[in-house]
Amino acid sequence: MFYWLIKGIAWPLRILYFRIEAEGVENLPRRGGAIVISNHSSYLDAGILGSILPRKLHFIVLSSMYARWRLRWFYWGMDTIPVRRDRADPAAIRRALEVLGAGGVLGVFPEGGRSPDGRLQPPMLGAALIAARAGAWVVPAAISGAYELFPPGRFWPRPGRIAVRFGAPFRFEGPEGQRLSRREIEAFGIRMMSAIATLLGQRVEGAVSFGAEERGG
Repeated sequence: MFYWLIKGIAWPLRILYFRIEAEGVENLPRRGGAIVISNHSSYLDAGILGSILPRKLHFIVLSSMYARWRLRWFYWGMDTIPVRRDRADPAAIRRALEVLGAGGVLGVFPEGGRSPDGRLQPPMLGAALIAARAGAWVVPAAISGAYELFPPGRFWPRPGRIAVRFGAPFRFEGPEGQRLSRREIEAFGIRMMSAIATLLGQRVEGAVSFGAEERGG
């Protein structure tokens, strides 16, 4: 109920303040487990995706966000999944797989944190691992305009226009029940980011490890 309450409160901001335009929303499956992946350059990004899509999104967020006690209640109420970024996090992967197994939708920013300049960063491998293990549909999304309205370091977002494009869904195609190699996961991670890059008209570099120094929140 908390998620839908926040979604309702955000509706006027979506329509009047940010004038969000969405294309390809129908690419999100109506039922069953799915993963929405997107570029991440602004604190607005999760709210943008959640306000547009008709299904509830369980966002994977950095565990460091839960350390901020003034915001912890909000992330808890939104049913987010905290994940460590400095090392592999089996508990977070397990929880994400449970959500997908129950027919839920994950919201994931494969870059692992906000981009400092609005351009795509190399993908972390956690999202690719989850998608490959679950065999769930992956729906790429590209958010344009959010960085310009609310870049890192700005206290309050400017009003303006934001555009979101959703691409065709795809999923990992490989033999079921077999252990995935790192090369397979890396290749799928790059494929995921390439789908976002195509929607944005950008390029993306190769994948990085499961854990690395934090880039943002």
